[in-house]
Amino acid sequence: MNVKSVVTLACTLLVLSLSRQVCAAIDNIKFESFGVDSGLSQQVVQTVFQDSKGFLWVGTQEGLNRYDGFKFRQYLHERGNKDSLSDAWIRSISEDIYGNLWVGTTAGLNILNNETNKFLRISENEQNSHQFVGKTVFEIWRDKSNNMWVLSDKGLNKHDRVSNTFTHIPLTIDGKSVNAVSVFQDVDYGIWIVANGSSLHFLAKDSVNIQSVPLSLQRNSTDNETLGKEISDYSIGRVFIDSKRRLWVATKDDGMFISNDALHIMPKLPDHITFHSHASDINADISKILEDSDGTIWFTSVSDGIFYLTQEQKIGHLTQ
Repeated sequence: MNVKSVVTLACTLLVLSLSRQVCAAIDNIKFESFGVDSGLSQQVVQTVFQDSKGFLWVGTQEGLNRYDGFKFRQYLHERGNKDSLSDAWIRSISEDIYGNLWVGTTAGLNILNNETNKFLRISENEQNSHQFVGKTVFEIWRDKSNNMWVLSDKGLNKHDRVSNTFTHIPLTIDGKSVNAVSVFQDVDYGIWIVANGSSLHFLAKDSVNIQSVPLSLQRNSTDNETLGKEISDYSIGRVFIDSKRRLWVATKDDGMFISNDALHIMPKLPDHITFHSHASDINADISKILEDSDGTIWFTSVSDGIFYLTQEQKIGHLTQ
């Protein structure tokens, strides 16, 4: 991901707070680029996050950067300093209910205390069932109960803020470990897991049993002709469930797919979920899917800017 993606993702955060009237003039948005000369620690950007105070945090392969609207402050890995980041390669950023920043790196989980401005490195402990398990951290998020979730190379870790303990959930399907590419938690606390880039799985609320999701992709909503591929033939990047409870699947080479019907998961998955090809113009490596208050779906890509799809089915594309 290059430096243009900083502006791309930051602009998405801005766009999601705009009114419908302002969004009507979206094509007039001006982009500003930031690079090393602006104070950024490196131009290869992995992730961007805006905290509750309005600061923009930019994670690169060479450290963490906080942007206050005027300048960047760098947080780096310092050898021999246990209060610094455990590693320079930042993969994910989130914030807990207390305003502390959770930072996932290639070599560990870190929590930045908002009062001391020091990092606490969370050590891996596979021997203790109430401790964090994993080395590389891929994604971090906070659920509506204000518990923190961490996806690592060894599965899911749920942090309970009351007991200050972790619950480790290994990612195993039929007794075999799978590698998660991305995750999404829906409004019912169900977790959707893209594994190995070619299969979709589901973890229900308060469960530790991961289920495979039965999928059927079709060319469009009115054509019963299938695409002639199994779901395993597609390279899946991201999944998302919108306010109408439709499941979106972003593939890397075949555009977007959307479920024909609204999903009603509880108490269990439907026997089959049928999709049709939708928004085939959005054929990029999607890094994030979001929905604003007007029902517009936004897609940020790794190297091709921002796409959006309005409720009127208008597709837009924003680039620098």
